Amino acid sequence: MSAVCHALGDDGGSVRRVLAWVVVAVAAVVTGAVLVASRTGSTVPLLFVIAAFPQLALFGVALVSAAVLVLAARAHLRIVTAAGLFVLVVSAGLGIGSTADRQAPVRTAASTSTKAGQLRILSWNTNQQDVTAQHLGELMDSEQANVVALPEYFTGIAEGTLAELAQRHNMQIVGTDSSSATLLISNHLGSYSVVDQKGTPAWAGFVATSDDPAAPAMLVAHLQRPSLLDSSAWQDHLAWVKQECTDRRNIVAVGDFNATVANLDGNRLGHCQDAASSLGIQSTGTWPAALPASLGAAIDHTFVGADWEPVAFAVLDSQAAKGSDHRPIVAVVDPKGS
Repeated sequence: MSAVCHALGDDGGSVRRVLAWVVVAVAAVVTGAVLVASRTGSTVPLLFVIAAFPQLALFGVALVSAAVLVLAARAHLRIVTAAGLFVLVVSAGLGIGSTADRQAPVRTAASTSTKAGQLRILSWNTNQQDVTAQHLGELMDSEQANVVALPEYFTGIAEGTLAELAQRHNMQIVGTDSSSATLLISNHLGSYSVVDQKGTPAWAGFVATSDDPAAPAMLVAHLQRPSLLDSSAWQDHLAWVKQECTDRRNIVAVGDFNATVANLDGNRLGHCQDAASSLGIQSTGTWPAALPASLGAAIDHTFVGADWEPVAFAVLDSQAAKGSDHRPIVAVVDPKGS
């Protein structure tokens, strides 16, 4: 950027004009890429990242356009100035508009009437033990959670550090050594065990089922984060979730999907629907917690199968300073027909 600024302030008219046009053109292309990526669910790695953080991309374009606008105006490049102004207005307008549409996180999920068989699902990527058992227990109490998904908490560790917490809440600890995830679930929902892992990609998560046929299969996901160069592992993990949600009606899939709804090209995975989207709730950033939620990526989700109906969903902000780089989410779902 410093080289461009220097060139624009230089006396070499042709060089500064070409560089100015290049920067404006790139800014316009990035703005278009945001619009495309947020509507097509592209798995092209760079577009994937843009779709996850459209507000940051748009405000970044606006900032660059503003710098070019000022420097081009000083250099009396009228056409470039006009083009820079146009890109600035469009990108800033889109960024402000998309940010304003996003709902702010709340301190606690909205209270709903309790029905027989209702699930109150808390999901929090705690980055292993960055969140203490005390803080987790306080949140479980305040949200009256009877299901707790920890996408990044090894079960072998949880069986020691969270044993007292699980006992106090009358919960069982479920998981497997081939996954980084752990599930705490009420004993009132039956005895849960992890199903055969043969078809599960390594480190994607696990599915656990209950000996009570009315209780849902629980899929706890921690899909591998796509890199700027490759998203193939994430796509394999996502295909596994889709298949489980296609094969089962009585299922809830929850956790860290490392993807927004825009990345997923819709609010459904197989027969499962995204709880937030189905309730008309606009995406609220769950990661990273250090960013304002309006600029973050909503990559933590609860998907419910055809036998379940979401009645409430919230991204919680009060826990953002409790150690994790993720905000926790809470979903309340009822059995259909209850």
